Amino acid sequence: MWRKVQSLGLQVVYSERDDVSRFIRKLFAVPLIPAEHIPDAFEQLSSGLHPTQIVEILNYIHGTWKISSVWTVS
Repeated sequence: MWRKVQSLGLQVVYSERDDVSRFIRKLFAVPLIPAEHIPDAFEQLSSGLHPTQIVEILNYIHGTWKISSVWTVS
């Protein structure tokens, strides 16, 4: 996921803005919680208004892991 953050140009924003770094760290932590809580946690993080780059990383995570036929949530 960090490479995606970098490719979206969020690396500088991550280091300069506390709110962005806190949000991205929460996204990084989602895979560490029990599998049955992951969908709800991701939906909770996804709700609300986000800058375009944050929406792009949320879409990436959603498409790559949450609904992927290759990787299951568990």
